[in-house]
Amino acid sequence: MNFLQKFRKEKNLTQKQTADFLEISFYTYKNYELGLREIPVNIFIKVLKEWKNYPARIKLLQVLKWYQNEINSTKK
Repeated sequence: MNFLQKFRKEKNLTQKQTADFLEISFYTYKNYELGLREIPVNIFIKVLKEWKNYPARIKLLQVLKWYQNEINSTKK
């Protein structure tokens, strides 16, 4: 079970409800959950902000924010 599946099941959401929450298409979400597409940092962060009792949440948010800043600085 991957990160998104754990989040969805803990929140008792369907794949469609989770996709709607993330503001992405159902098919895009399904591909993330199946591992056919990598989960973008912005989606990962949105899930972590909502999933307050996920172990290591604070550390992961710090690392992901740093990573996102690094990506944004290289685009300039």
